[in-house]
Amino acid sequence: MFDTLHAWHWLVLGLVLIGAEALGTGGVFIGTAMAAFISAILKWIVPDLAWEMQLIIFSILAVIFSATYYKLFRKLPKDAEDHPNLNNRSAQMVGKTTTLTEALLATGGKIHFGDTLWSVQPDQAYEAETIVRVVRADGMTLFVEKAE
Repeated sequence: MFDTLHAWHWLVLGLVLIGAEALGTGGVFIGTAMAAFISAILKWIVPDLAWEMQLIIFSILAVIFSATYYKLFRKLPKDAEDHPNLNNRSAQMVGKTTTLTEALLATGGKIHFGDTLWSVQPDQAYEAETIVRVVRADGMTLFVEKAE
């Protein structure tokens, strides 16, 4: 039934795991794939290595390489808190100013910032050509007031 493992078995397993990793698993299979490649090399060096010993070596190496990967390469960047609004476009707009091209009603309206049309909620009605500043954002709505 199951009495031998050849080096090419380990090589194929390693390639399959690298292929699975390429699908976007985020590093889950890297350590195990490295263990399979090392097991293939070991089987080529020691051709009489029993399949039981190969599985034991593979298992130990998989745990070591996976733990090493998570310890060394999966650390979160320490400066992640330095840019809390990195992927929050509306929060990045806070503090920016623009000149209104048309009158803005007290009930709200829309204004252009760059190439984006934003929904805005002013603190009062404003005439065209008024310079307004974004004071806060809630979802895709910007809250504006007259810039001083």
